[in-house]
Amino acid sequence: MAVKRPSKEKEKAAPKGRPQPAGEKEAPKMTIHIPEGLGGELKVLQGSTKATLDKIVWGVSQSKQPKATFMYTVMDELNEDDDLPSTVGERVLETYSLQPQALFKLNDTYKAATGEGLPVGDYSEEEFHQLIEEALVETEWQLVLKVGMDQNGKERTEVDSRAFLGK
Repeated sequence: MAVKRPSKEKEKAAPKGRPQPAGEKEAPKMTIHIPEGLGGELKVLQGSTKATLDKIVWGVSQSKQPKATFMYTVMDELNEDDDLPSTVGERVLETYSLQPQALFKLNDTYKAATGEGLPVGDYSEEEFHQLIEEALVETEWQLVLKVGMDQNGKERTEVDSRAFLGK
């Protein structure tokens, strides 16, 4: 049995969206305001702050080498001037090379959080990610931040040192 479809004229005339029950007023239209200086860029921060390691993003560098980018969220106010925007909730990124000759840096961070160095062995990509994420995601750190430069000569926040505070 064929299903009868409305004619094209009736489809064009039919109202789109949720049907309006009788007696119900139409919801007011929402206005979305996009302010100047919307952001989207990371702020350049310096000083000492508590931060949580919320996420690790796995990828490759510009030279196609494996890397891990740690995404911290700042928990302290670093601006002494009340007229400046708050730094609480800002993101700080720290990149770790995963090349064998550079794993010492990740090993130091892992050891600070677990009390032991990275376990020796061969890991699949998934096993390695799980090992690192289970040990480090949702941990708290005391970070000392400084202003550095990226490869394009643009200022950026760098983690000068870190101390593990707990999970």
